[in-house]
Amino acid sequence: MLQFQFASIFFLFSLSLFGGVCGQEYLEDLNLEKIQLFQDKIDTRFIELRTNFKKYNESEIHKHSLEIVMALDKFYKLLGLESKIVQLNSREALEIFPSSSNKLVNKLKEKFEVKSIYVSVYEMLEMYSNGAYSVAQSSLTINPSAAVDLALELKPRTLFHEYRHAYFNSLRNQGVLNSYNRLDVRAVTGVPLHSENIYSRSYSSEEVYTLASDVYWEARNLLKTGNKKKYYSSLKNSANFARKIMSATAEMIDLQKSFIKDFENKNVIRSFNTFIISDKDFAIDFYAPEVAKLHDGKRPYIKQLKNELQSYYTKLESICARNIEDYAKLERSIGSYETQADLEKIFQESSRLKRKLYLDGMTSIKEKASLLQRALNFFN
Repeated sequence: MLQFQFASIFFLFSLSLFGGVCGQEYLEDLNLEKIQLFQDKIDTRFIELRTNFKKYNESEIHKHSLEIVMALDKFYKLLGLESKIVQLNSREALEIFPSSSNKLVNKLKEKFEVKSIYVSVYEMLEMYSNGAYSVAQSSLTINPSAAVDLALELKPRTLFHEYRHAYFNSLRNQGVLNSYNRLDVRAVTGVPLHSENIYSRSYSSEEVYTLASDVYWEARNLLKTGNKKKYYSSLKNSANFARKIMSATAEMIDLQKSFIKDFENKNVIRSFNTFIISDKDFAIDFYAPEVAKLHDGKRPYIKQLKNELQSYYTKLESICARNIEDYAKLERSIGSYETQADLEKIFQESSRLKRKLYLDGMTSIKEKASLLQRALNFFN
């Protein structure tokens, strides 16, 4: 974590985040308690704006978004971290740069092929989101509260959620396949992909592992800090989302069986190693480099593409079926936990399930055998 020289930092830091509602806020003699107050205020403001987004006109949203971005820019500079207000998709955003005093930013950019990290308040409000990863720009966009955590190297869940999408993309770029990095589905018309109230219009198989990992990180943060006010609600929501995405996946695959059955009559377009399969209701982006080789050689490929997609759906459906009840139990445990011992059990279980999902979907049979042998050698 950043080392603060509390005695030597004196400043006047003014914010006008709440317009005429709260007026000016002043923070003096920077310390972690006042940073928490700052974070709470911008988070409250961000949530209020997002909740009531449709009640504001565009100029009001722009004004309030810019105020938060400017406040964060001042905050970063006061900590000696590099940031700059830039234009992102025609909106002001804060770009966060690598810094010798923030190893987490450096790691994200170097190891996971992330070119840029932004805080785009307007974009997050417009998308009703806490974060996003752009494949085209190789960039992460995070919410204001996560930006504060990032400055303190507290490993915010939102950031790690989006970096996992970056990681899956880097694997695709290396030609590495797994059960989570091959499928995106979009609803073309008003027909939802499934009945759950999560990703019902646009779905990515990456979310199965990513949302499950969020549970682990929130449990870890709560156990490490003891800050129930900050992390407990997020932990409950994460467990709920992890269970729902597995239910949604199973339902979506079941609904699309007829889609695959009539596969030969679908529109199929290739984009590099991804095939876009669509009809009037759905569009599927399926990453299939081996099928792309058949297409390159001008050989028949539709049957192979259909078989590979069916096989992939079977595998993904099986992973969700094996894990959904465990996440339902974990969700109930989180909802009723009272003691530190309860929390430790929740963390241990979230860690176990995260490892299980990794083994289920990101390792081959050969790799699993190698991991098992290494474990046996360790204990013998």
